[in-house]
Amino acid sequence: MKKNADIDSAKAKRFQSSLFDTVKVKVRVKHENLYLLRQQHPKRIFHNDGHYKVRGKHKGTFATIDNADGGEALYIEASMPRFLTGQNLVGHEDLMAGAIEMIGAVLRRARISPTTEEQQAYRAGDFELLRVDYANHLWCGSARRAQYFMAALRRHTVARSQDYTAYKKETLYWRQHSSRQTLKAYDKGRQIAKKPMGPRVYAAAALTKRAAGLIRFELTLRADELKRLGLRDPSAWTADVARRMLDEKVREVLPTEGRVPNEVLFGKLSRSLRQRLELWLRGGTNAFTDYPGSFAKSKKEVMEKTGIDIMSVATPAQQARAFCTLREMFDEGWGYQCWKEKWEKMKRGKKE
Repeated sequence: MKKNADIDSAKAKRFQSSLFDTVKVKVRVKHENLYLLRQQHPKRIFHNDGHYKVRGKHKGTFATIDNADGGEALYIEASMPRFLTGQNLVGHEDLMAGAIEMIGAVLRRARISPTTEEQQAYRAGDFELLRVDYANHLWCGSARRAQYFMAALRRHTVARSQDYTAYKKETLYWRQHSSRQTLKAYDKGRQIAKKPMGPRVYAAAALTKRAAGLIRFELTLRADELKRLGLRDPSAWTADVARRMLDEKVREVLPTEGRVPNEVLFGKLSRSLRQRLELWLRGGTNAFTDYPGSFAKSKKEVMEKTGIDIMSVATPAQQARAFCTLREMFDEGWGYQCWKEKWEKMKRGKKE
């Protein structure tokens, strides 16, 4: 059987993944002064941006730890899937189980030994949530279609929303600096291409391939909002609760109008020809005539590969065939899938 076939073949035509990601918890664990702990374990603990951080076993992963209640408790903040598996594309929707695993892993890496009572308490879910991130991915079908969707989402946001932040035309935040909640969207495939998964991540090549064409929507709920919603207790969380909240926030910012190119047609053409055909279909009658030297060749290629005659006026039927609406694209690619059945393999990783 092909290596990593469980991930490679599971969603060959459509890949979806929903998961809890970063959490911040307050857990009752007495501990040594963090400054002294860092001196004892400099390869595991470092200090940066005013916080102590614990290195994970996977390259580039860490958890932030801080004193609470005069050393009687500890704040821990980390991406659960990234700290435990080296990636955060796939994970699961059991928040309490994930947080318990993460707490235990961070304490072990930091060489902090809880008492039997403290260990029993946090393993029973006796800790407080101060931040919860939940994410889902929109499957767009290809990297190019993901770029089309992000561009449309950005235009819609700029026109309709005042409280947003955009970075390098790649990432969008709604209410980024809110003390309560933030929604974030970005191209997951491009993010992984820039920051590849480490050598110990299970099925890294297959996951990287699946990430191309995914838009990640991520909802962050902070302490005040968790308190208002009654969700500081980890046992209060279920997959349905998380999915319902993310759905509501995503649909508030989703552009329902507008169209994006049909990849089946446009994918057959070169980039420059694709751009001219899109302009022509949207009413730019001079998109081809401005290039008289290549008009005949362009006309022939467009006709052969798409069946569209650029000598005529673009009809509604041609336009409908060449574009799909953003709503259709969203409805086709939005859905939830938990990967908990692969979680143990992801945690074990692979040997370097």
